[in-house]
Amino acid sequence: MGFEPQTADQPLVDVHKRTTKVNIMMAIGIGVFLLIGICVVVWASKRQAHGEPVMQPVGETTAK
Repeated sequence: MGFEPQTADQPLVDVHKRTTKVNIMMAIGIGVFLLIGICVVVWASKRQAHGEPVMQPVGETTAK
């Protein structure tokens, strides 16, 4: 890597290496997963704020 004196001519990140590509794809995947999770939480909190049930409570039936 570019931090060490013997490899000063090499770039810090070599995007052509397979491990670097895998790491970048993992970072993108984790980011997308977190973004989807945040969207679901915001959607559920907005529905709950309007008085709409997000899901039916456990054990409660519709026919009484």
